[in-house]
Amino acid sequence: MNKIFTLVLSVLLCMVGSAASAQNVSTPDSLNAYYRLSNPDLNQYMTAFTEGGIGVTSANPSNASQVFRLSTSKLYNISADLADLRSRLDKGEIDTATYNTLSQQVLTLNIWKNGSHPVKEFRTQGADYALFFSRLSDYCDSAITDFLNHEVPDIYNEYHDALTLLAVFSGVIYPADLATEEAFRSWCERYLVQWRDITDFSLYMRPLYITPADGGDPYFSTSYAVEFKTPAWIGNMKNAQTYINAILTNNGANPDVDTLDIWQSAVERVLAEVAKDYTEESEAYKLAENLFDNTKADMVYALSTDENGDLYAQPLPDAFGTNGVSLTAEQRQRLTWTPEEVNDHSPFSVAPQASLKGDDGYYYTTLNTDFPYRVLSADVSVYTVSAVDTTTGATTLNALSDGRVPAHTPVVVRSKSVDLTQNQLTPLDGDLAPTDGNVLSGTLFARQNTNRAQTLTLANGKPAFLEKPETLPANTAFYYAKIAEGLLPIPTTSATKVVFDLQGRRVAQPNHRGIYIINGRKVVVR
Repeated sequence: MNKIFTLVLSVLLCMVGSAASAQNVSTPDSLNAYYRLSNPDLNQYMTAFTEGGIGVTSANPSNASQVFRLSTSKLYNISADLADLRSRLDKGEIDTATYNTLSQQVLTLNIWKNGSHPVKEFRTQGADYALFFSRLSDYCDSAITDFLNHEVPDIYNEYHDALTLLAVFSGVIYPADLATEEAFRSWCERYLVQWRDITDFSLYMRPLYITPADGGDPYFSTSYAVEFKTPAWIGNMKNAQTYINAILTNNGANPDVDTLDIWQSAVERVLAEVAKDYTEESEAYKLAENLFDNTKADMVYALSTDENGDLYAQPLPDAFGTNGVSLTAEQRQRLTWTPEEVNDHSPFSVAPQASLKGDDGYYYTTLNTDFPYRVLSADVSVYTVSAVDTTTGATTLNALSDGRVPAHTPVVVRSKSVDLTQNQLTPLDGDLAPTDGNVLSGTLFARQNTNRAQTLTLANGKPAFLEKPETLPANTAFYYAKIAEGLLPIPTTSATKVVFDLQGRRVAQPNHRGIYIINGRKVVVR
């Protein structure tokens, strides 16, 4: 039997090694830049949206939510892991049986990601999806521990007699496994964590290849599939449920005990762990909730679109075809994503509002992004706002003279044209120091204006924050007057204004945050 396994393994190693070599010839070593992920055939771009998760939109260079910060590692090569196991066998660190077991596990669990780029960063609109996916493994571990510590004792105490009676006949659990609660806990744990050290919950960029109709060598299409696999150990939680229910009911694979829905319990426990770090209203929590609602355990998925253009997780066939999934040509097309680098030569744009043309002949709008950027177009200027008159909405604009805007900095943008080609910006690598004294707030996602925030308009031909729309558009700035109890807003249009700081020093203008004495009254500047 071992000879047969070794022969099969050798064949697979040759196949894997050949595939990896072919891919390394034409595939980039890694990806590391800002990108738009496009599906050119469908004229769609992957984008972030509210209510948890990511979706697609039509091509729009002014849509900042289409800009992803993407970085990957070199292609994963399963042959390296298998060669490492062989080396351990040759050194006597593991025996042949262990080598065969571990090799089979590596092939079973990791062959799906062979020749793919592990994703280190996949961030847009303030959420790093790669980081969150990888953290789900920790949440799953916590959920398993919670299950073992809290649910297993209840199962043991409630069903101990039935388990003991049937243990002799089950062939799965034995009387020794039921001698104590701790023994039963250990038995459950073996089903839950046997593959924990191998399976991961991460994103991968799989290079897509085209096979010529004339039978020539396949070549890299410059496109990728974005793939992930759900944790095997959550599937093992479901397996544990099946085993226990089969023993309790002696009903094989169709148990009639529905009190031990471990899969749903696992999902609820994982979400409970997520909720310790993120509120149920947060984008991260909604992403996890959507993920578990639409996927199963121990399956490989690709981020794809359906016929309506909505993004969803497309199940993929595994290396051995045990999932029973086959893809149509259209489905393969819909999971194809081409990274288009966003840089000086292919920038993104801001779209000034044609209705907001000031008396100075310039157009105005606002912008807020989760990444730093700089202005490319000569006739575009960006400003923070140090003060807003609460009556007239008039603004005190402060120019960012170098045209560089830190991440999460809401700004007013001024331009001579509404033409997108005249309003170009480019993302920046690295961090910029945050600006001081900016009273504007920003949103990355479109949301209801429940706090009646004030958005940009014109007053007397000048930019002002007065409008209170029902919805705040994505990637825009707004002003919300927060007045502390007992304090008054700054009367920025007072004809005569005498201002002192709390040290009693007279100042020309209250340009920094703090409390000032203005015309004899305490006023807070935010």
